[in-house]
Amino acid sequence: MPLDARTRDAGGTLHPGALGILAETIGSMGASLCIDTSTRTCVGQILNINHPAPVNKGPVHAKASAVFILEDSHLWDIEIKDPSGTVVCVARLSMAILDRE
Repeated sequence: MPLDARTRDAGGTLHPGALGILAETIGSMGASLCIDTSTRTCVGQILNINHPAPVNKGPVHAKASAVFILEDSHLWDIEIKDPSGTVVCVARLSMAILDRE
């Protein structure tokens, strides 16, 4: 995700909400790759997010790792780093896996 006028907060750093959106997007993509999307869908249930350091330069890079993948639920850890490799966001995302109607 870039750090530009679209993603900066009033103080000039990367807006924490933008990191939340990125974390949920990356976790949702990971979950979608683990299911048959023709018969199932995944929806976010709980997003817990921590911001240990402000982001002053970009872009930031996100990586999602599955904690567990069950038939009806997934749990994903997402780590976001700045260009120097500093962890700027740690998130945990619970996903519900539902049958399509």
